[in-house]
Amino acid sequence: GGGGAGAGSHLFKVTEGASGTAAAEVAFDGGVLKVPLEQAVALQVSTMDAYCKAQRGSGGDAKGDARCSHVAVGIPPGFSERQSEALRDAVAISGVCDEGETLLVPWHIGLAQAYAERHKRDLMAEANATAPRTVLIVDIGHSSA
Repeated sequence: GGGGAGAGSHLFKVTEGASGTAAAEVAFDGGVLKVPLEQAVALQVSTMDAYCKAQRGSGGDAKGDARCSHVAVGIPPGFSERQSEALRDAVAISGVCDEGETLLVPWHIGLAQAYAERHKRDLMAEANATAPRTVLIVDIGHSSA
């Protein structure tokens, strides 16, 4: 089911913002605040990345920063091209991976499978590598209501 900002398990509701831009309605201080979709998703991606790093331990490079090499983001059904680009921009804003390493995937395609297919050559070359690859796969979900 759908619902407004903060309803059920939804973190936010995607709506249209000023000048047709993508926006997110989030529950804030007893009301609803409309923010750019890029900012809402960037915060969500950054939070998930921090959680993953905490679960893995400090690991990573000499600085202890186990950056994601790529990020795959599922596009919910009904998202416009503008909303889809907002998702790509959100990952760039979050800073969890290098620019240009974000894969937008239609919702009905398995994210892990899509990632593996896109990077098959890299994965095969790294099969004998000693350092693990860190990949963050994001699906922000959808609602039919």
